[in-house]
Amino acid sequence: MSEALALRHGMERNTRPPAREEAIEPGAVRAQLDRILASKTFSRSPRISRFLTFVVEQTLAGQEDKLKEYLLGVEVFNRMDSFDPRIDSIVRVEARRLRYKLERYYESEGQGDAVIIQFRKGCYVPAFSNRNSIPDDLASEALDIPHINVIGNLQAFALFARGRYNLTRWTSEGVAEGLSCFSQALDEDPDCVGAYSGLATSWVFAGLFGLMPARDVMPKARERAEQALMLRPTMPEPNAVLGFIRAAYDWDWNEAEPLMRRAIQSNPHDPYARLWYGFYSALCGRNDRAMHETHRGQQALPTSLTAHTLMGFSCHLARAYDDAVIHYRLAQSLDESFYPAYIGLGLLFADQNIPDQAVEQLTRANDLRPGNPLAKAGLAYAHARAGNRDQAIQIREQLRSERDAHYVPAVARALASASIGELEPAMEELEEALEERSAWLACVPGMPVFEPLHGSERFQNIVNAIRLPHHGAIA
Repeated sequence: MSEALALRHGMERNTRPPAREEAIEPGAVRAQLDRILASKTFSRSPRISRFLTFVVEQTLAGQEDKLKEYLLGVEVFNRMDSFDPRIDSIVRVEARRLRYKLERYYESEGQGDAVIIQFRKGCYVPAFSNRNSIPDDLASEALDIPHINVIGNLQAFALFARGRYNLTRWTSEGVAEGLSCFSQALDEDPDCVGAYSGLATSWVFAGLFGLMPARDVMPKARERAEQALMLRPTMPEPNAVLGFIRAAYDWDWNEAEPLMRRAIQSNPHDPYARLWYGFYSALCGRNDRAMHETHRGQQALPTSLTAHTLMGFSCHLARAYDDAVIHYRLAQSLDESFYPAYIGLGLLFADQNIPDQAVEQLTRANDLRPGNPLAKAGLAYAHARAGNRDQAIQIREQLRSERDAHYVPAVARALASASIGELEPAMEELEEALEERSAWLACVPGMPVFEPLHGSERFQNIVNAIRLPHHGAIA
């Protein structure tokens, strides 16, 4: 039983007597077992079915005290006598899958079944109950509300919540704190699927925010997302993260689409899955889909700075400039210190050749985050548009010198170089960004600042390498 439920039981102990479970006849349990094994949910999972059958029969035979991890590893999963549960987690992993499949079964095919077979976390002994006799509090434990990822360990949940909050800051400190919190949550609860998912998102953010090269962080994000899906295969966020990695890192945009759709289908009400799908769609040039999905996520998260900024970004790429301004301004009005909205709006004004406002917005972004290379590169672009070539050159040189002290994304340096007409260095830096596997390369073909490179064979090679579905040869 989770700590939260234990606390609730303690609070309610003096207000009502505990409900009594009715004894279930072995014949009824075996009939229910046969019904479950014949279901669509279980019929294609022979190992899980063997696991369920073994523990049910052992319990009915009065041998439940023998249902320990070692025995299950040897008898059910054919491990050798040398099997060590501390090293091999097969039993724990399959037990989580079994609990999940039972939940899905009783939410769908087994909605009307009278007999409930359930497992509490950390226990391999099944409990048999009559559906009508399950107390409300135990029913909520056995059959979680669909799509709610419950974290029963209070310490793990507190760390998970802190990690989530820190990711919304879009800062290097926020990402670092998020990684630390999610890692500590796993120390508290090794089965905390939300922490694995949070780590996957954190590593993707580290690449997107220019903290580390994508080639260094995206494999880590993929590993953590896959670990989350081992625990909960239909969880939306890790499916969406894997889809994004498949697109923006593997550059397999078409193969990413089914993963994005799976994230939506697993929970159509999840706004974050909509935002991931919208972001992916914006990068690969599906502007109508990008605005549609991002809008749905934004409507569900009206206080989210990320949602408003992504909506502005989607409108910007779709050339719906007036709408983009509204969304960026909305994010700024909710939090005047949220620097990404200033970067987005400044780049928008620069693309529209409104240089004074571009300089104003990007100066503000640099005041808020002085060391951010993307903000600096944007400011160089704005100054170049405004005719302040000397200031643009100075910023470009700062970015080039800073890479000796810390990582500076090649795509940021390329933006600064192209802004001042240094096309050969810009081309070299874009090729470096290709080696880094930067997700932002997807935006490069549509950015006005890089138009002078479009006739270059080297530039066309970059476009071909990232395999964007909406770009062919660029004249």
